Amino acid sequence: MSNPTTGRLKLDYTEIVRMSKEIPALENEMDGLKELLVDFKALPSSLGANITEQDAELSTDLALGEDELEKPSTTGFLEEAPLDLDSARFARDLTDDITVAIALRDWEKAVELVEEGLGKAATMPLLASALPPLKKQLKTSLLDTLFSPLSRTSSVVQTLTLLNRLGAGAAARSAFLDMRTKVIRELVHKIDITFEGHEGTYIAEISALFFTGIKNTADWYMASFKENEAASLFTTWAKSQIEVYCEIFRKVVYSEGVEPKIVDEAIRDMHIRSRELLEAYGLDFKYLLDKVLVVDNHTLSHME
Repeated sequence: MSNPTTGRLKLDYTEIVRMSKEIPALENEMDGLKELLVDFKALPSSLGANITEQDAELSTDLALGEDELEKPSTTGFLEEAPLDLDSARFARDLTDDITVAIALRDWEKAVELVEEGLGKAATMPLLASALPPLKKQLKTSLLDTLFSPLSRTSSVVQTLTLLNRLGAGAAARSAFLDMRTKVIRELVHKIDITFEGHEGTYIAEISALFFTGIKNTADWYMASFKENEAASLFTTWAKSQIEVYCEIFRKVVYSEGVEPKIVDEAIRDMHIRSRELLEAYGLDFKYLLDKVLVVDNHTLSHME
């Protein structure tokens, strides 16, 4: 029979051996904890020192910043700011002046101001963005004046010249010729509703209206536009007016019941006006007028 005391002694000895092996590991852990405690105790004083140093640096920076702000800067943004303010002030004043000139219908001054602005827009972004709407408004106002029935020859030529300076030559040419077409049509309508008399007198007034209208339009147009394409556009316009005139002429002069004498006088008057008002100034539309004389496949020759 075994002795229980002997068994217990063996167990205690085994436990003692295991614990003796763990003691060095526990000692190492204790040493690590001691080092952590030392570092933790030193942390508040370290933080206080760092905060004090940062406050001192910040105070120094602020002091330097105040000194720098008090002194005029020679580089960077502070140097450019006055230039930007000057540009903004110039752009504001110029755009205000243009607006006032347009409102007062001082077209010459308005165009001069726009030209001045265009010359400086490349270096002034604010001005570059503000000019296009004003330039468009000025163009529209000038184009509207072309349709005024009270416009004199000198004012029409001046308006066309100003539009040309604004780079709106093509629009000015088209608008001017459209206006002249409208004027001629309105005068024809006025003759139609007010005329009381025979066919010869009526066609004489119509002839005077068309030939004089084409001649005056040529004078104003050529005084304002010198480009080759401008001359081509005018020739096309004048041709269309002659065609309208020829149609009216044929309907009136070659209508039933018109006396041959009236026909002869109307044709003679047509050629005289063509020579004096058009051909003498280089506007030769005889080939179109000759078509008027073609009746029933034969030509009536009444040329002097």
